[in-house]
Amino acid sequence: MGVEPADNPEARSQGIPVVYIVDEHEADAPDLALWGVHAVAGSGGNDIWPEVAPEPGDRIVKKHTYSAFSGSTLQSVLDELRCDSLILGGCLTEVGIKATATDALQRGYAIDVPVTTQAGISAMTEQITLGLLQVMPPYGAARKELLARVTP
Repeated sequence: MGVEPADNPEARSQGIPVVYIVDEHEADAPDLALWGVHAVAGSGGNDIWPEVAPEPGDRIVKKHTYSAFSGSTLQSVLDELRCDSLILGGCLTEVGIKATATDALQRGYAIDVPVTTQAGISAMTEQITLGLLQVMPPYGAARKELLARVTP
């Protein structure tokens, strides 16, 4: 079972869980000095766009850094959903998607980042990032453990 990007209505119709990863920072977070003020908790700047709003049963996970696994509830949500593969989408392919995908691969998840579900900083760096992710299989020992954990 996989997790599909939120903007794909086919996922829900096929019973594939949808998990939203929401970037959220405190107003005094030091990384805002580097990246500019964005996604500040309570500001509305990290609200999910109405066009892709969550539906009943969708999950929302807040992240505070590049990887959606770091310091969040994502791992427990995926365990609860018994997922072994992820289809990732979003913005800044070279940053958040790359970090999340790399962590997912190291945890044994199979990943897919369709060209139509992501947007990079530039065409060149986006293509390089997607190309690198395509040559990285899930880490074998972690994959074996993950499949044992999620298979009924």
